[in-house]
Amino acid sequence: MTHPARTNRLRNTLEMRRRSVSMESMPWSVQLEVTTKCNLACIMCARDKYHGRGSNLDDDILEPVLRDLFPASQDITVSSFGEPLLYPGIKRLFGEIDSESGLKLGFFTNLLLLTEEMAEHLVDSGVAYDNASIDGASKETYEAIRRGGEWETLLEKIELLNRVKKRRNSKWPIANLCVVGSTLNIDEAADFVDMAKKHGFASVKYNPNMYVDDEEMDHLSLVHEQEKTVRKFREAHRRAVELDVHTNYHRKPFKIDVPRDSSAGGGDVSSLQYTANLVKRLWRHGIGWRLENTWLQSGGRSGAFVYLGAIKARDKVIDSIPVVGSIRRKVPIPHTIPNDAPPKSCGNPWTHVHIKSDGLVYPCCFSDEVMGDLRTQSFGEIWNGEKYKDLRRSMKTREYWGSCRRASCNWIEGAHSSIYGAEIRVQGPLTTIDGSAGTAIPLQIRNTARFLWNPSANNVPKEGLAADVFASRDEKMIRENTRNARVTLSYRLLNGKNELIDEGDHVQVPDDVVMGAVFEMKLNVRPVRYAGPMKLKIDLVHEGVTWFGERGNSAMELDVEVMNVPFAAYLSAWNKHAISSALDRANKPGESLELPIRVTNVGTEPVGGVSRRDVLSCHWKEHEGGYAEWEGEKLHIACEIAPGDHADLTLPVHVPRNLETGRYDVEIDLLRENETWLSTCWNRPLLSYPTRISAGDDAQIADKDRRGKLLVWEPRGQCVPNTGNKGIW
Repeated sequence: MTHPARTNRLRNTLEMRRRSVSMESMPWSVQLEVTTKCNLACIMCARDKYHGRGSNLDDDILEPVLRDLFPASQDITVSSFGEPLLYPGIKRLFGEIDSESGLKLGFFTNLLLLTEEMAEHLVDSGVAYDNASIDGASKETYEAIRRGGEWETLLEKIELLNRVKKRRNSKWPIANLCVVGSTLNIDEAADFVDMAKKHGFASVKYNPNMYVDDEEMDHLSLVHEQEKTVRKFREAHRRAVELDVHTNYHRKPFKIDVPRDSSAGGGDVSSLQYTANLVKRLWRHGIGWRLENTWLQSGGRSGAFVYLGAIKARDKVIDSIPVVGSIRRKVPIPHTIPNDAPPKSCGNPWTHVHIKSDGLVYPCCFSDEVMGDLRTQSFGEIWNGEKYKDLRRSMKTREYWGSCRRASCNWIEGAHSSIYGAEIRVQGPLTTIDGSAGTAIPLQIRNTARFLWNPSANNVPKEGLAADVFASRDEKMIRENTRNARVTLSYRLLNGKNELIDEGDHVQVPDDVVMGAVFEMKLNVRPVRYAGPMKLKIDLVHEGVTWFGERGNSAMELDVEVMNVPFAAYLSAWNKHAISSALDRANKPGESLELPIRVTNVGTEPVGGVSRRDVLSCHWKEHEGGYAEWEGEKLHIACEIAPGDHADLTLPVHVPRNLETGRYDVEIDLLRENETWLSTCWNRPLLSYPTRISAGDDAQIADKDRRGKLLVWEPRGQCVPNTGNKGIW
């Protein structure tokens, strides 16, 4: 009798091919986040930013997952943010593996917490794979990237798992070596192949598309070393074929034209063994993989296998016919703007689900669209809810969600990496910026990109079947680009710590800026309350998509001095533990708190002193609303703080008696009496701390925001190292 999971896989495959909006089958692929805690602090990871101290998956979320999803699934990954081996119930999950269902359960891990007992449990329970996140093929690189990790410990854990597998005479779990690509490890691309061969890894997966959402991470992105990355991939691919190690180095990381040379693996094949390995590789990961995948989709039924194979072969033939294939698919290829392209053939809305440790359900790990909440809904209600139906309908009609068009996954249409280009020149010398009045900078800008900027209504190409079918490749590229190409000019101002001091307004460039056109416009740098040496980064923005500088076109950088800032301060905490212990709990109206605040003078004139009425105070703001109390108790700054110096103060704070149960932000602010609050000059809070207020009633304090995101204790300062990659503060 066929196992229900195999039957579900076949039913799911047929529903996906029909593009059904309502589903009778369950997803066969599940990504389950069991914890957001981690034992490392990797330089490219935003775990702390999004999850604070982290939390584990609750049993009230796990139980419906075990009940509704595990029996129907054939691939489950128990990882996302966090280290799975920190999850107390990880052994229980491994014990749920049903070999009769064909379930392959695996996880991503840094391996450092692996014990011999856990290694034996992995092997004995039938865990299918462990993806070892390593990121460095040498001690220096590994420890520079994976902060808190020790190279010697890593090697010990790798050998420990190999010993246990050998002792148990088992190939499971299959170990894969995974790398987040960066400028720090691209030189070791081929070394990862050698490491995999030496230590028994089945494959190497090098991801060149590191998500950059932090100004301090920008230098790590391989978009700044595209040609070098392509060459290193070629070298590593040749090495992988020579050693018969499966990798993804055969895929081109960036669509740029790089001349081939024999040293990079582009020469003629001269080794008989190399040729044999290449043929074996093509079979194993080409035709062989397709046959295996079709067998799994058929649920292990020979009749269904033949039927699906025939359908796939038919579709392959139809798609190879130029005109007929274009009519059937209606997908413009290639789309030349990265992260704003239609998906090629994404099946996740039918086959896959991503469940976070807080119970929120997402269509995949690349999407930020919350589809439902397992704390308040059953999975069936979510899976066939209106939001999932709308997502499937959008894929079926090709009216894709914006989050899908801008994803960074493998299902997005390929894009040429050199599409974003601009030459920016300052007309005249620029060494200083007036911090009080602002500065107007005359610029000359040349469009060196491969698309039209800000097309007017008359120049937006019309969509039409004939145009899409018979247009040339270049015409398709230009047509698709000009349908969504709003380009603006802006800037970012960073201090010596690379903290973002200000992001300017996004001012639209003129309409119909054709490729190669040159125009002049002024960039107005507004007043800034932060004196001293700065880095001014002038850049263009493809609105809603990316800064040009984050796609390989380096932003214009100028070293400037901000002058004439008579009243300015930078606020921070001189005792973070004291603040977190005071605010990271439910306080009651009328209570008194003391907050340790450091005031650093970042202006050009003194702050505080007997002769000045500079005071420290706070505002109480509803977390997702307006201000509940604008002006709290005031603390006069009696000492004079010279430019560049700081003073550590203790601010008394009284919780307003009129506050109701809920979440609030305590915004610390500085006031020069009879003049202005400093936050109004910054156009944002100087220092903001979240807190909870319990008015003594039975009302529950929300633990999620309106979008369903988990609320974590995360203070925010006036200067932050994060700008996002969408050109939005």
